[in-house]
Amino acid sequence: MKEGYVFDAWYTSLSMNEKFTLEKMPGHDVTIYANWIVGRKVTFDANAKDGSVNIGYIYLANGKTFGFYGKLPTPVREGHTFNGWYTDPDAGIVVTEETPFSSSTEMTLYAHWTVNEYTIQFESNGGSKVPAIKYKYGENIILPYYNVKKDGFVLEGWYLNELCTEKVTFSKMPANNLILYANWVASFRVALKCTGCGNLDTETIYLAPGMTYGSLFENSELPEPTKEGHTFKGWFTEEVGGTQIQATDSFSGTGPISIYAQWKVNRYSISYNTNGGTAVPSKKYDYGETITTPTNVEKEGYTFDGWFLESGLIHAMNLTTMPARDLTLYARWKKAIVVDEKDVWDILEIVFGTVITGIVTVGGILWTALSWCCAQCAESEKLQKANLLACCDCGWNAINCMREKQGKAPIPEEKRWKNIRKAQRAAAAAAAGNNSAAGAASSSAGSNATSGTSSSSGGAVELNHVSRSNP
Repeated sequence: MKEGYVFDAWYTSLSMNEKFTLEKMPGHDVTIYANWIVGRKVTFDANAKDGSVNIGYIYLANGKTFGFYGKLPTPVREGHTFNGWYTDPDAGIVVTEETPFSSSTEMTLYAHWTVNEYTIQFESNGGSKVPAIKYKYGENIILPYYNVKKDGFVLEGWYLNELCTEKVTFSKMPANNLILYANWVASFRVALKCTGCGNLDTETIYLAPGMTYGSLFENSELPEPTKEGHTFKGWFTEEVGGTQIQATDSFSGTGPISIYAQWKVNRYSISYNTNGGTAVPSKKYDYGETITTPTNVEKEGYTFDGWFLESGLIHAMNLTTMPARDLTLYARWKKAIVVDEKDVWDILEIVFGTVITGIVTVGGILWTALSWCCAQCAESEKLQKANLLACCDCGWNAINCMREKQGKAPIPEEKRWKNIRKAQRAAAAAAAGNNSAAGAASSSAGSNATSGTSSSSGGAVELNHVSRSNP
């Protein structure tokens, strides 16, 4: 070896003109001379802090192979398999002993690695079966606890030997396969009770004194159940009141116990969008509490028609108790058709002619009956100026009732319908603004009545009660 050079061959003289080629010793002393070629340094990098290589570098000359001195060095790294030398730390070109060296500068070769995978097998010693788990070297180990069970016992820990004297204390996978043994200790039953919970009814665990309540659960946390419309407060020693149990509290029981889920009922809000009506303040309710929605909302020219669950006014608000969510209710309105007493009077004169005078003198009874009838028509969305009396059979019956009380004969059925048709035509003409048609209809009925009511599309009726003397 000569630092910085590569051995070329042996020569018979310093002139390096003739290589020494004898294979057998001649009958005289021989002096031969080594010829060296300037080399380029090739460094071997283990490419890992925990890796090592027994040869740090060699010198090579162009034309020589990387295996000029024999096999390339083999680095070592715990828990890993060596994959070869490469010209780049992460990628590059693989280099073997047969690869020719060709470089005008120094170079570095980098070791590439594959992390090894090892297996952990479990002997549960009478407990529930635990499948084997594979981990890569150095990976964090999660040993099974919360899902390994044995009636009347609790898993105290996993051990490296059958006698359970050498407990597993490491948290990362070593560079070898393992067989672990379960160690069980006598324990007491702990029932976690949760009535009406969505994801948990009763769960049973077994704890030995000194173990924490959360030790057998994933992430060492007690489970958190769910219950519609409620917020979970925690686990307690009593169904009501008692002492709260934390996951980190140590179990100190001397027998089986129960712990209970406790809850706080949630409050939710109802907001009201009156769609242009009088404002209604929002109101809060406890989950399950009876709901009362306001009906005394007003909007000029409209009649309130109920609350709906969406702005599109598709689904009527029919909930009676508060659900587990906030609500916004939307008011629906109907265009009001205002019919005052004068309008009703005028049409009655068209229908009944001179008999109206005798009926009205009864004093308010006819008006009460007719008002009730019109209200019914309004609810069925039928009442308009053009069919005001057509829907009021009860009004006609009320008139004949009054005539009977006065000792008068009832109005014949054929006269009733004849006059109703006249009234309808007159009212329709008045609603359309056709005064001449309204006058003709009034004249044909023998009345001087006029109609001053404006026309509107279907909706509720609002009767304005004003006093009127008999005609």
